Amino acid sequence: MQFGTKQLDIMRVLWRLGRASAKTITDELNHGNADVAHSTVQTQLRLLLKKHAVDFEKQDRTFVYFTLVEENDVAQDAAGDLLDRVFGGSATAMVSHLIGRSDVDAAELAEIRRLLDEHEKSRIAQQPKPKPRRKKPR
Repeated sequence: MQFGTKQLDIMRVLWRLGRASAKTITDELNHGNADVAHSTVQTQLRLLLKKHAVDFEKQDRTFVYFTLVEENDVAQDAAGDLLDRVFGGSATAMVSHLIGRSDVDAAELAEIRRLLDEHEKSRIAQQPKPKPRRKKPR
């Protein structure tokens, strides 16, 4: 499932708040420097409904929206799509590009190292252990 920038912004608000009206979402989006029109939020919510990414419940006269997809699932899909389309399926090329950026600081690099070490330990632990050889009777 792919989302545009505004749709992802709306999804992030809903993931953070759990449930929210279109007005609350608009207010949340406009807390920073953004200037998102309420009509834009309503249009994007209708598109997200068509994608089955969100649903709503009617509370009095207000529609209260909530997500139907998990943030981690969306991130996994987006990363996989980026990996395939931009980097030809090469995780090495993708990671090399990401860590080559000048805005990646030492703390982020240390966290990346930790994650790689953790991933490697997990892979080793999941590998089947070799069965002991039986000696053939003579």
